[in-house]
Amino acid sequence: MTAFLARSAAPPNALRVWVDDRAVYTEIPGKPPNGLPHVMSFALSEGGLSKALNILRVQHRQAYGPSDFAGAPVDRFGPCAQPSNRPSIGTAIQRAHAQAVLKRLGIFK
Repeated sequence: MTAFLARSAAPPNALRVWVDDRAVYTEIPGKPPNGLPHVMSFALSEGGLSKALNILRVQHRQAYGPSDFAGAPVDRFGPCAQPSNRPSIGTAIQRAHAQAVLKRLGIFK
């Protein structure tokens, strides 16, 4: 197993955005031949943040194309387990194993 520590939790296609006391900044990666990034600043207000987010959305669409599920909620972890009162097939076996462990620990007699 190859394990390594990620430098960031952001996906590889993430763009940089930061803020100071006066503005919201976005960094758009550069294109060849020079590849220099382009930093844009927007007013530190709802309107400025809205413009910055729109620029990032446009940049993402240009790089990766439009989403097939625009506006749909994103489920990155798959369908969630549905609660059920019905015992599962392995419940009796799991209960027996749990009781054996608790007996060995002296918690269950």
